Amino acid sequence: MIDPMTPLSSKPCVLIVEDHDSLRLLLHQMLESQNYRIEEAADGVQALAILQRLLPDIVLLDVMLPDLSGFEVCRQLRQLPGGGNLPVIMITAREDAEAIELAFAAGATDYLIKPVRYAVLSHRLSQLLRTRQAEEALRQSERLYRAVVEDQTELICRCRPDGTLTFVNEACCRFFAKKREDLMGQSFMSLLPQEGRKIAAQALTALTPENPVATVEREVITPDGEICWQRWTDRAIFDEQGQLAEIQSVGHDITARKKAETALQQVLAKLERRVEERTAELTLANLQLQHEIAERKQAENQLRASLKEKEVLLKEIHHRVKNNLQIISSLLNLQSHYIDDPENRQIFRESQHRVRSMALIHEKLYRTDNLAQIDLGEYIRDLAFYLFRAYDAKSKEVSFCLEASPVYIGIDTAVPCGLIINELVTNALKHAFPNGNGGEIRISLQVTPQDQLTITIRDNGVGFPLSTDLSQSKSLGLQLVNTLVSQLEGVITMQQQDGAEFRITLPIPP
Repeated sequence: MIDPMTPLSSKPCVLIVEDHDSLRLLLHQMLESQNYRIEEAADGVQALAILQRLLPDIVLLDVMLPDLSGFEVCRQLRQLPGGGNLPVIMITAREDAEAIELAFAAGATDYLIKPVRYAVLSHRLSQLLRTRQAEEALRQSERLYRAVVEDQTELICRCRPDGTLTFVNEACCRFFAKKREDLMGQSFMSLLPQEGRKIAAQALTALTPENPVATVEREVITPDGEICWQRWTDRAIFDEQGQLAEIQSVGHDITARKKAETALQQVLAKLERRVEERTAELTLANLQLQHEIAERKQAENQLRASLKEKEVLLKEIHHRVKNNLQIISSLLNLQSHYIDDPENRQIFRESQHRVRSMALIHEKLYRTDNLAQIDLGEYIRDLAFYLFRAYDAKSKEVSFCLEASPVYIGIDTAVPCGLIINELVTNALKHAFPNGNGGEIRISLQVTPQDQLTITIRDNGVGFPLSTDLSQSKSLGLQLVNTLVSQLEGVITMQQQDGAEFRITLPIPP
């Protein structure tokens, strides 16, 4: 809850207008202790002079002053630039109805009865400052809104449910060649021809809380009597009870388009008459042309149907390939349970993961509308999550990070890329973090300005022995990686620095 005893801003400025020095000093000390910045005036003339050079956040104004009354100071204050919205608290020893009425008539925002109770004063100051800030924010929002609306070339207006205009922007005034005050207060229906009024009334009647927006094309009468066409989008604003409160409309001049449509219709009518006057030979030629067009459309429809059948067939192929690969993966998994030798069982598991990496590609192609390409980054993420689950990386405190923007590649590139990533991630999960040491595997994808794809797979594990030669490795996995990189006409490098890093650079097929 906001403490009403705490000022809103760091140093709100309060102008104290009080002729009694002791009371003015007391108010000064009390408010200054609450982090207010204080300006003082001992009479009305001095107060108005201060208000000429600065605008405080709030004014404490004594009614009884030696030169001008507080009522007169308040009236003159309201005429100063920015003074119209300045909060003024009048301080008076009178508490009769007449004094209070005079205070508000002079423009006071609030009043306090002497002797002033500090707690009440502090609360009133806090509340008035909050109110002023809220009003200023509202005025600023209104200014910004009006600035945006006034800069639009479209016609923008607001009206009550009976059609009375409550706001028009400058574009409206220019179009109708009228001042804003001449348009405000009149019904927009008076700007429409008789037939246009019926269309507008029907459009407004159709607006409901469920369907608050409607678009209609209607005729409008310009000041010189010319009829123009406009396209209006009407948005109804309903109150909490669901009653229509206001309508905001945005109009576009479509006269040129309508004229073009009319001219086109006239040309078409003229052409139709000429066609009707053609000889039988031309009629026959026209019929023959229509027949050819029908045959072409039929051929196009057949081609579309054939293409759709091929798309369905291709999806079915991807689906079946995925299913068959999953069956193979399941068989490998099942067979591995009957193998006692851990090394042979691991070979079966790695083969299962390779099959799964290929099946995942066909699954993604089957589930998307693009049957030719997949998002490599999304595919790598799913493949890595699968391998992390398979090797229980979470319990070993091994994390995964992928840095990739969307890169789409075809299946001919995706399959070997998937196998490469499968081998390198599997190798890291198996060997990079021995003895339960946690770590991170990071994969990044980058497309160079030369249209080459760079795949970097890095871990912060124990790395490879310094004598490791990637090109001479006897590991089946690394041999497979080298073969696949060569197949893709790419280059692979290995670096050792706080772990192992493999960088593969591949040309991106067109």
